[in-house]
Amino acid sequence: MKRLIFNIIILIIMITVPSLPYKKQYDPCLFDEDKINLEVEYDESVDTLVIVKGSGYIKRYASMNDLNNINVSEIKIVGKTPYKEISNYRIRKSEKRRFFIKGEFVKGSKTPEILTLKVSDWAPLDSDVKLLETIMWHKYNLSLWFTYFCFIIIIHSIYILCKPIFKGSDS
Repeated sequence: MKRLIFNIIILIIMITVPSLPYKKQYDPCLFDEDKINLEVEYDESVDTLVIVKGSGYIKRYASMNDLNNINVSEIKIVGKTPYKEISNYRIRKSEKRRFFIKGEFVKGSKTPEILTLKVSDWAPLDSDVKLLETIMWHKYNLSLWFTYFCFIIIIHSIYILCKPIFKGSDS
């Protein structure tokens, strides 16, 4: 009976793991005055990021570094970006579009009118990102492994339940 309870607990854990949060929704404590803090939105029609809040950082950086003709509504992001970690953007099904990103500008950009921001941290503004929605989940095919593991546990549980029935019929 202990094995059956253990198997049921494992199954419950297996069912809840995909819905665990990978990234929590934006919390104001993420705001860092020493870095560039931007609120961006993914625009599917042009496949780029559009700055919703924080263009003042870009203007200030451009004026401090004597950069003219800077586009303050568009930036290029590199580093730890949300689009490299969320699987929905690989299959063109973007549910989460608004993000808070934090980072620093990179000098020596190839296109002088668009600044490059190296992202050090990000958070979704709409809702949490679940583990099931990440590239890591799909890259390692974890859903398939979870299915196999759950199937093995269910078969083992059925065996444990049926074992006393078959033992009783032998005598």
